[in-house]
Amino acid sequence: MVKLDFYRYISHPVEIRQVLDERTVRTTRPRARKTYFTTLRENDPVITQRKLSLPDIPVYRVGPFSTAELPDLKVHFRTAVPAYGHAGGGIEIAIGGKIHIFGVYDMNSNIYRF
Repeated sequence: MVKLDFYRYISHPVEIRQVLDERTVRTTRPRARKTYFTTLRENDPVITQRKLSLPDIPVYRVGPFSTAELPDLKVHFRTAVPAYGHAGGGIEIAIGGKIHIFGVYDMNSNIYRF
């Protein structure tokens, strides 16, 4: 069996504050019921934004997470569709719960924060 790792990219200050304060990963969008993750591990935030069709350039990456660590899988593997002027094409999944973490990678300063 192939081992896959999953990551979440974060651009919004509210979500990163939640991650750092509560040590949990989950979306902070009020109407969203899913938190998206990807198999894409990229250090370049602009490439990440393009491949995942993100509305904003991500600042942080959290992960890796294994499938065993992702509770309540809501969206199985699918391709990120074009949006926000980006091509998409990256692989994404979504969960309905939250994940507890130990740290986060700052993509701008190349520092892993605990």
